[in-house]
Amino acid sequence: MAEPGTVRVAAVQFGAGVDIEANLATCLRMIDQAASHGPDLIVLPEFCNHASWYNDKAHCHAVSLALDGPFLAAIAARAAAHSCYIVINCTLQREDGQASGTSLLYGPAGDLVATSDKQVLMGPENDVLQPAHKPGPVVETPIGRIGMYACMDGVISETPRGLALRGAQILCNSLNSFARDEAALHVPVRAAENRVFVVAANKVAPLLPATNTLPEESTAMASPSSYSLVPTKVLILRF
Repeated sequence: MAEPGTVRVAAVQFGAGVDIEANLATCLRMIDQAASHGPDLIVLPEFCNHASWYNDKAHCHAVSLALDGPFLAAIAARAAAHSCYIVINCTLQREDGQASGTSLLYGPAGDLVATSDKQVLMGPENDVLQPAHKPGPVVETPIGRIGMYACMDGVISETPRGLALRGAQILCNSLNSFARDEAALHVPVRAAENRVFVVAANKVAPLLPATNTLPEESTAMASPSSYSLVPTKVLILRF
């Protein structure tokens, strides 16, 4: 844990494929590695459960997670084991065959503290995911007031701005992005314009499955050359 008046955070970056069990194993391994640095908060990338590529809406729902299922139970157990907060983003199963892109905050006791659905969907996400029906919460915790958003939410300024206006001090941004302007522009600008800390964790592997059936316009997303290959970064936030 960090010294009094400071918060130690870990932005954990890795890839996710189409094998859900393998993706869970990667999440747990990376959480354990980050925990060796004694963070108060660990932030994981967007869509940790499955690569963000689906045959159709039914396929997306089928590979999405149940809120009370074993995948998220394992994440909650790791938060308790390491006595820290963990933010993970995944697709969640909803009613009537729907799915959402959702960030979840687990507390040091392993409890689910808050959830926040993605508000601004990107491209084909609109075909398979339902957008948020309400703004994400700002959560009061011993390490500060935490808000969560995901990827495209941070390209459009309103979502982070709304969290900041409601008192957030630490914004957790889980990304699934090959766009270099996010790291170079949108992530740091959201911190500066709102005078808050932004902890951003992105994927560090191809965003799409390695198959021969990808459309031509998706080759950039399937190429690993577009990513920053830094798996974990630990920072100290001073209030």
